[in-house]
Amino acid sequence: MAEKRIFVACPIGDETSAERRRSDRLLMYVIAPVVQDLMKTNPDDVLLRADTIAAPGRITKQIITEIVACDVMIADVTGDNPNVMYEIGLRQALLRPYILMAEKGHPLPFDLADIRTIFYELELDTVQRAKSELNGYLERALRSEISAIDQELLGPRTGGAATQTTVVPANVQVLEASSKILEELRGVRQLLTSVGSIVLEVRDRDRRELQQRQEQFQQQVGIAFVEQLLKNPEALDKTVPAIQKMFELSLQFQKGRLDQAQTANLQEPRTQTGDK
Repeated sequence: MAEKRIFVACPIGDETSAERRRSDRLLMYVIAPVVQDLMKTNPDDVLLRADTIAAPGRITKQIITEIVACDVMIADVTGDNPNVMYEIGLRQALLRPYILMAEKGHPLPFDLADIRTIFYELELDTVQRAKSELNGYLERALRSEISAIDQELLGPRTGGAATQTTVVPANVQVLEASSKILEELRGVRQLLTSVGSIVLEVRDRDRRELQQRQEQFQQQVGIAFVEQLLKNPEALDKTVPAIQKMFELSLQFQKGRLDQAQTANLQEPRTQTGDK
């Protein structure tokens, strides 16, 4: 069989988590041996999982690219992982072959309950049955056979079998265009953030410069005032009363504002709290 690419969608989790151990064992003891026997090739060359993508770049974009481009997607729905459910929905919308697997005893969500699913047990005496089922499912999927349910729900309404030639390229273009738009929007957002930071820095700098100029002006006025007094000491007798008068006017002004505020508070209507 010609070499084809298979993407495994499953819960990843932390390296020490139970879901990670289950996903690793499913890949090692069930999926990889079946791929090797069926495709006569090293599974490492054709099997890909999200955490094994070696290329640099954004992981979300890489995963979506693999979901779109791979020949078959195998999805483990155990635990109803949201990411896996999203990836199944995307693959289903593309009308591309996929295989569902779940640990025995795990109830399927309503929207997936009608789709044939391989229920596995990772025990020595039961793993062979899961491998046999997966072999049959994978063989048909690699021939690009689409689920009858997917054909009924999402396929063309012409009465014929669903084909990939009209559906997949269009969706791939839409996904690529959407990805480019998102990248451009992120760039615009970063640019706006940078511009905003610069504007704030300029505003703060202008405020600091204005405050410094005001302080310098006040210092210069004070120095000039003292110099004039030193040159003309007799003017001190006239200056001191003027300063005292300005100080008194300032106190009266502040007292007037305080009296106005108190009067306004007294004239405010009482609330109805406690009134009956």
